[in-house]
Amino acid sequence: MKFRNRLFLSLMIVALSGIHSENGYLYLENGILDYSNIPSSSPKTGNESKGKKSVYFSKKGLNFKIPLSYNVVERLRIENSGEKEVSIKVNSKAEKNLLYGVTGEGGDSFIKIPPGNVLSLPVRFFAQDTLPGTYSLENSISDEQGNILDTIRGTVEITKPDFKIETELLKKTPLVQQFRFKNKGDTLANLSIRLKNSDSLRMEPSVDHYLFPKDGSLEIAVYTTNRLEKNQSASFHVSSSGIEKEVPFLFEAASADSVEMVSLDPIVRLRNKDWYCTNRPIIHMSYTVPYFEKKEVQNLGFTSKFSWLTSKGEGSDTNGNDKADHWTLTEKGNVIMAGDDYDEDGEIDFFREQDSENRTLNRAYFKKDGKWFETNIVDLYLISSYLPFNDGANVQPHDLEVLINDVSFAQEKQIIPTGSRLRRIPLHRFNENQINGYSENRITVRTSHLPEANYQVNAENTLLIFYSTIQIPVVSRKKLDLNIKTISENIAEEEKKAADEPNEVKKEASLNLLSKLKQLRDQKLKEIEKFFQEHSEADTALKLTGVQYRGADLAVYGSDLSIQGNGISGKIRNMGYESLPYTVSLFQSSEKGYTLVETQEGRNLPPFAKRNFRFSIKNFSDKKRKIYKITISPKDKKKEELVTSNNQAHLIVGKENNAAELKKEMVALASEMGLTNDQVTLVSKPAIPEFSLKELENVKMNQIEFPWPQKLKKEERKFILE
Repeated sequence: MKFRNRLFLSLMIVALSGIHSENGYLYLENGILDYSNIPSSSPKTGNESKGKKSVYFSKKGLNFKIPLSYNVVERLRIENSGEKEVSIKVNSKAEKNLLYGVTGEGGDSFIKIPPGNVLSLPVRFFAQDTLPGTYSLENSISDEQGNILDTIRGTVEITKPDFKIETELLKKTPLVQQFRFKNKGDTLANLSIRLKNSDSLRMEPSVDHYLFPKDGSLEIAVYTTNRLEKNQSASFHVSSSGIEKEVPFLFEAASADSVEMVSLDPIVRLRNKDWYCTNRPIIHMSYTVPYFEKKEVQNLGFTSKFSWLTSKGEGSDTNGNDKADHWTLTEKGNVIMAGDDYDEDGEIDFFREQDSENRTLNRAYFKKDGKWFETNIVDLYLISSYLPFNDGANVQPHDLEVLINDVSFAQEKQIIPTGSRLRRIPLHRFNENQINGYSENRITVRTSHLPEANYQVNAENTLLIFYSTIQIPVVSRKKLDLNIKTISENIAEEEKKAADEPNEVKKEASLNLLSKLKQLRDQKLKEIEKFFQEHSEADTALKLTGVQYRGADLAVYGSDLSIQGNGISGKIRNMGYESLPYTVSLFQSSEKGYTLVETQEGRNLPPFAKRNFRFSIKNFSDKKRKIYKITISPKDKKKEELVTSNNQAHLIVGKENNAAELKKEMVALASEMGLTNDQVTLVSKPAIPEFSLKELENVKMNQIEFPWPQKLKKEERKFILE
């Protein structure tokens, strides 16, 4: 019993304290377990067959069996039977789409192995993009001179997941149907759901590479943006890891006389519920963008306002090259003009303005191939969420590039992306509308080559689109007459007439008519908002499609945070259509959670505007590891926002070697980011092998190496695992 107690204590010390145990363990932060002072009576494990090699793999071959998943950890054991200390590194490779390798010291960098010692290295498999089957592996040990000391080959069998997906219809309206998908089988690493047999229906969110946890659920809305002339017999094509399933459904068309097209000036959020790792160098995400309109314009009167905007407006550098490329002009608390220089040639390529005091920015023009086009998209962003694997300790700084339709529009050098990142998308890179008025576009994230077992998780990407006006179908018992398309066309004609009219009396009459047309347009837009407010079912159905009319949305993004001197700086953004005062708060991580450091209040922040903030921190150190959280909220606590997903951002500073603390922090961060339990486990799994009893529950006996010379009895091994 003494032996059992001693062994139990040793394992707990190794797992939790990171110090020497009574039995010669050394628990290293790099993930290597060092069995020191191996007695000469311990059994030899292959040295005789290795010839004169002094550093070699303990086994002659490898044979693993793993699930089709992310970050499956096995171990490689290396021995030094020579008389000298050797610095080594393991190089790993696998066939096809299987990512495989050792992280930390011994994989990304060299580690010293003393004579008479054994190293047990964690080797990681990323099988999320493979098919079930058997794959070849190869590992080689090299020294600092580039000599190959030993090579070992083997195979890994990737098992087929239990694929059981159930579908439930939650809501059925003439324009939207909502479905819930439930996973009753194994966790699926790369779930894809696509619509088939219908060009007139769309799906929100899109799902192409989703980590679907066991017992998890996912809700999807199918909708139409036009009147349907007849019922649609469509289906979902559900697939993962080469396994496929068809789920048919019927989308019934409403009677033609009950559907009316009305106008909105909304914000649309198109989500991509995919889950990627940046160790896959190229990640593609497809977006089907509805409502996009554009037409070439010949009258370029708006270009005369460019110099006024750039000289009187507030300029900012969004590309980090110390050159202004974005301008906003604010008057009476409202943003009245905005412009962007996409190609950094010193000229504005995307211009927005308001045409009446009752509207936010509602006129937009962009330049493409030397021509100017008027469009109904006023602003366009990509919001990406990056989740750190552990604390990023095993992730090396790398280059990241974002492309739209294969053209680069954002680059970041030598970074470890963490948290939410906001990027403005150049509209002139959008594809032309396809059938039924949809623009098909592809976002690509390209990373420089990382060691294969290092990665960040890119968990969700959202296109945030501000429209000046869109046409959507609604079902109503009475005629609403709330489509402003004809009025907008009349406004454009009257503006041209007023500009060209030489007679001052006729010009004044034309301007008066123009003012009345704009008032009528703005009134109809308010009435359609009132319609949705009074008809909850129509309002709920609309929001299921990603459309949100007006409202408040304050946001803070991780990409806007930085360390400056003895404090943290950042930006507050208004991503909604309503001005409101706000409160921004800084919290600091501690053993008891987050502690409030400081709160600041801000005056009304208008739509499309941003404002800088800075918090000074006493005894600030960028060496001591801390997590800071910045939150933003309306000053009026009763005020509801459109979304709250970007009401907080995190900044991690310093370094920390305590494994238990790292794990706690990452679990807390992942939970705040809205991940499910299985996804939290994936993100927060320690980079180092913690021998905690709970984590050993499902470990097979042959995956644990016992260094003692004497053989342990079966019941003693069982005791360790229990």
